[in-house]
Amino acid sequence: MNICEPSQSNKGQLNQETNSPLVSILMPVYNSMDFARSGGFELLPKALDSLLSQSYRNFELIILDNQSTDNTSDICKSYARKDSRIRYILDSEKRFPEGAITYMVSSFMQGKYCMCANDDDLYHPEFIHKMVDFLENNPEIDMLYSNGWYIDLFGLPVSKIILQKSDTYNETCSSLSNYCAYIQKRNVIPIIFGFFRADSYRRTLPFENFDDLKANVDNLFIAKFFLMGGICHFIDEELFFYRAKKRGLSEVQSSVKIDGMPNLDEPLLIWMYYIRHQFYFLRKLDDMICDSKLSDNQYIYVKCLTFHSFIKHSLNLLVWIRNSYIHKRDDKKLCFKILNIIDKKFRPFYSDRLNVGFSEDDKYGNVKLQPPVIAGLLDVSLKSNIDLLELIKYYNRAAKESKKSEIIEELEELLQEEISMWRESKSLIELEIGRKPEILVNTEEKIGINDETPTISVISPSLNLARFLEETIRSVANQSFRSFEHIVIDGGSTDETLNILKRYPHIKWFSEKDSGVEDAIRKALAIARGKYVMSCCISDGYLSRDWFKLCVEVLDSEPDVSLVWGFPQYLTEDSKLGLISYPQFHHSPPPQKHDFVLYWLKTAFWLPEGNFCVRREVFDKCFPSFEEFSEYRDCFLEFNYKFNSLGYLPYHVPVVASFGRTHNNQGGEKEKESGLLRTRMEAYFKKVRHYRWKLLTGLGTHVYRDGEHNVLSVKFSNENLRREYIAFIACHLGHLIMGRFIVDNFIALAKKYLPLTFLTKVKRVYRRVV
Repeated sequence: MNICEPSQSNKGQLNQETNSPLVSILMPVYNSMDFARSGGFELLPKALDSLLSQSYRNFELIILDNQSTDNTSDICKSYARKDSRIRYILDSEKRFPEGAITYMVSSFMQGKYCMCANDDDLYHPEFIHKMVDFLENNPEIDMLYSNGWYIDLFGLPVSKIILQKSDTYNETCSSLSNYCAYIQKRNVIPIIFGFFRADSYRRTLPFENFDDLKANVDNLFIAKFFLMGGICHFIDEELFFYRAKKRGLSEVQSSVKIDGMPNLDEPLLIWMYYIRHQFYFLRKLDDMICDSKLSDNQYIYVKCLTFHSFIKHSLNLLVWIRNSYIHKRDDKKLCFKILNIIDKKFRPFYSDRLNVGFSEDDKYGNVKLQPPVIAGLLDVSLKSNIDLLELIKYYNRAAKESKKSEIIEELEELLQEEISMWRESKSLIELEIGRKPEILVNTEEKIGINDETPTISVISPSLNLARFLEETIRSVANQSFRSFEHIVIDGGSTDETLNILKRYPHIKWFSEKDSGVEDAIRKALAIARGKYVMSCCISDGYLSRDWFKLCVEVLDSEPDVSLVWGFPQYLTEDSKLGLISYPQFHHSPPPQKHDFVLYWLKTAFWLPEGNFCVRREVFDKCFPSFEEFSEYRDCFLEFNYKFNSLGYLPYHVPVVASFGRTHNNQGGEKEKESGLLRTRMEAYFKKVRHYRWKLLTGLGTHVYRDGEHNVLSVKFSNENLRREYIAFIACHLGHLIMGRFIVDNFIALAKKYLPLTFLTKVKRVYRRVV
């Protein structure tokens, strides 16, 4: 079926929909039939036919002509005469498209819903009908958009517009999270051509220009939509067809002279011009962020992510200019040197650590807004400001210009202002770090002896750590979830431990010599009654008052999940907060459930025993028995190996759940000094490598299990593991050998084409890399 024609079953179906809501379609046009815009094809009539062929009939099509000098006006007028839904207006002023849309909305639009249409794009015949139907049934959604295809001048599909879920935005995340993800990606198509409630569209207007380049206006509009709290939904159906046409600098400069833009014979100065444009864009976003109702930490976090987006997109522009416009030998040499500097100084902007992924974590609160995380972002922001300023100065010296251009002078001034602002923000956030957690100050409620069967059993091994004991007890006692028992297994302490334990009647405890943590935990399991188990060594504890509650909610509602884990944070000996662990997951969530095993196989990552909550049956199954245990193996590393290799599923909640205290009497530090820790880690890594190799070579298979040990129907893909692992190794090797700017293509090619036999040949190499 031609995408411009409605199916026979829908023809005339909605012709008489007098009660259906009116939809306003806004189409600015200017010289649509000119060869430079249409390539000699009659794209405007095809676009109009595509809209008029919609099965949904109750719409108005408003065409605002920006004083075209070709036959665009004749075509629009002829269509208007044939269809009363079309309103052709000759603009009295020469407005750019964004100004034209604002004018149409304020002066002519009457619909309950609205959409903006290009003069060359196409739509599926059911596009409007599906959009209206969804929004009518989901009044909380402000905007809806669909997937689609890029098409060429012939109307043939080139590629799908959205290829992966992480590039979409919808109501499962807050508007603020959607903004942070969007401003990093800036994938404006197809969302800018989404279907809006008219009231929401009016609130987000106007489209705003902020310099003579008149670029990023559409990105600014979508960013503003999210910052104002707009809620959107994505439909993964190909209902929109965007006409992909090449339009580079040479085409722009040949069609219109942009004031202040250098000529094409100065490509690196053009790059500086674009960086300045990105700075103007950043300042507009900063103004919007200031107008948003955000907490202090939200405000700094969003500003950091917005600035990181500015850096990343500014640097990417050099690659675009290099590939298309740098031809002179001297320019090529200078560009190569600048790219080397970028690769060394700005590498964090091309790693996952600063990217905000699509997640469903907003209902829990967010680790992103914790002071240590924000302080880390501020450090990166301040350093990147200083490095960019040095890079611009280097360019000016290397270009051997006798006089600084106005562009360079303004950029240096802007960056100096940014550096002062970031230094001030950093000093403010540092005041919040280093405080003592409130949960450790006192116990709000006395806990009596509970004869009912508890939901959670908290197990705490202890030995001569009386000075930290009460804070560990308080972190458990101050939990909002009350159905728990706290069991302390003491290894025969000779300090004040026993006297302190006697003051807390709700704690079950006994004290006798044992052979270590694993022995203590086995003793506690013998008397534990809870259906979920948590291990919390004395000196460590919990930071979130709702951590037990969150764990129980997940495990009760997700029978396939066997373990819940969160973020640990360091605590000093005098109870001052420090860094939060796992920075790779501060901004993008870790793989969940079935996807986690691929991450584990690639990295041998182990789940933090200091806060995870696990089903009792699974803990019994995976925790090493006395017969299995060896002093050269760590009991929790063994637990991690068994848990993952047996196919149980973990779930991460993005909350700072627990603290791990650093102090002189730590068992881990003693094991590190003796070399025992390294021996245990090597034993763990060896087992993971062996299991991974079995799966890579097809000698073994992996199954998933639920919390009752039943094998799940979801199948593990050995082939997917091979491709993921090849990409993982390619990433490591590529960064070591080639640098950032070609490694992405190398990874994609390796993932797609390298055969399994190659893995055998490079076995020794990639083992060393991991």
